[in-house]
Order: sequence, then structure tokens, then C-alpha cells
Amino acid sequence: MYPFAALCDENLMPAMVASMTSSSEYGSGDKTTNYGAARGVINSTEVKDASGVTQMGAWVAEKSNFNQWIQVL
Repeated sequence: MYPFAALCDENLMPAMVASMTSSSEYGSGDKTTNYGAARGVINSTEVKDASGVTQMGAWVAEKSNFNQWIQVL
């Protein structure tokens, strides 16, 4: 086993994830699911948080066109 393999299981950039923004978000009016920009990181999986909101496994834009973007500050 590689000595640093456990690092892959840690979120090394929590501040960066919190500062992610996007052009739009699918289902932004739905309070039971979250497709927000912070879900657009590698290895995101769908989970239900303590408040019952389903945190989706990916960011999804509201519109399907070439003008959509995700930004990491």
C-alpha cells in the first residue's frame, strides 16, 4: 500500500469547495435536493444529509447549452 493513499480519502480543500460558484443549478427551487457547484468535485457521491436534503453526486446546470460554467475561486 502506498504511504499517502489515505490522503485520497480526505477533503484537502474544504475552503475551496465552499467558494465554488456556477452559472446556474438544476432544481435550485427544490429544497429536497442539492445539485450545487460544491457537488462538482471528484468522487462526489449522492448522500442524504442530517437535515434530509439529498446531496447529489454532481453539479448539474439548469440549462443545457454552452454558456454554463463552474468556477473555483
